[in-house]
Amino acid sequence: MHSQTIPLPPSNSHRLILEDVHVWRGDTTILQGINWQVQRGEHWAVLGANGSGKTSLMMTLSGYLPFGRGRIFLLDGWIGKINLPAHRKRIGIVSQPLSEYIAEKVANCTALEVVLTGLFGSLRLVDAVSEAQRQQAQALLAELGCGELADKPFKLLSTGQRQLCLLARSKMAQNELVLLDEPCAGLDLGARERFLSGLEGLLQDKTGPTILFITHHPEEIVAGITHVLFLRAGKMVAAGPKTEMMTSALLSQTFDLPLHVQANNGRYWVQVRR
Repeated sequence: MHSQTIPLPPSNSHRLILEDVHVWRGDTTILQGINWQVQRGEHWAVLGANGSGKTSLMMTLSGYLPFGRGRIFLLDGWIGKINLPAHRKRIGIVSQPLSEYIAEKVANCTALEVVLTGLFGSLRLVDAVSEAQRQQAQALLAELGCGELADKPFKLLSTGQRQLCLLARSKMAQNELVLLDEPCAGLDLGARERFLSGLEGLLQDKTGPTILFITHHPEEIVAGITHVLFLRAGKMVAAGPKTEMMTSALLSQTFDLPLHVQANNGRYWVQVRR
């Protein structure tokens, strides 16, 4: 098993440190012995099969799922010693459950208004916004190739369009860390590639947030992702630079299948060996 050696946190180079983190739900172990660090300038994919613990890891990092053992350094302090609700406002989340919740519960909001809620760390506009802020939100949608959606009701957008709006929302909020929880699940090929193109633009922004991208599809790991963490049955298989991780051997171990991986134009394509 590949693992990372976890140093004491230096001044401000770390975004995340997990030391021997365990998570339980009742008598069931969800995550076991996770040791992981994420530094400024790194963007990570978290890759594993369904049920491997990927979403539980993200919920733990955002403070919505308590961990029973170990410790976690989040942005600039250890969980348990920081103001966790305040830290959550510095973390963006892009997920289908969140987009569905907004579509169902936040009545009559437009795509532009969803982006603007990033200013307040809320799911509704809780205060007036300026014309300059509206123009900024419009520009963020345009950067992601969906500026024409600004005035459309969020609930009428496609799944892929909603995910792009949430990505723009995280930029509006100037989040320091963005968690993408299987954002391409259920998207058709065109919608997936449009989302990944928008994500690639965000990854290339040197002043942008640290990205953690959960997926179980290796082909969704775009060029701007720098590192990969593999999970299997709640345990780390390996973690490190993408070029070292994306091997047939490690993918086969992670998914318990005889896999062959090929790299092409910064993306990875996997086949089952017959």
